[in-house]
Parts: sequence; C-alpha cells; structure tokens
Amino acid sequence: MDERARELTYEELRHVELVRISYIFAETGQADEFGKTYTHNRLSQDSYWYERVNRYNNFYNKGVVTNYGNEFKISPYHIF
Repeated sequence: MDERARELTYEELRHVELVRISYIFAETGQADEFGKTYTHNRLSQDSYWYERVNRYNNFYNKGVVTNYGNEFKISPYHIF
C-alpha cells in the first residue's frame, strides 16, 4: 500500500483507494498487514481504511488543533 500511495499521488483520491481495499479485505476475509480481518456488516465500526489512517496520519486523533481551535478527529463511520 505504501508503493501504491507513491504511484497514485496525483492520479486518484487516496480515500477512494483505501475504501476499495477495505471492501476487498471484507469480501475475501484476508488479514491485512496489521493482522486484522474485516466483515461487510462492520465496515462502519472497523475497516482497513480507518486502521491505516489512524496509524500513518499525523493529524487525525493525534491532538492537532487548527487555528480556530478545532481538533482533527476521525471515526470509523467516516468511511462512508
């Protein structure tokens, strides 16, 4: 997925790519690189997209605050 991120930097939205991969993991039942498996009926509670954004993003859920005092937060249901 890291290689894919570098390949598609200007070609495709990263959110779309990670959501697509989340559905593939849920459909096939394969484990991701973190060792987790996912199901279709729980994608809004737990997905590959959320796991990857939480681990590698420096803004969401890390206490980063905007100039207006808002904190960057993301939840699993934001996949949709």
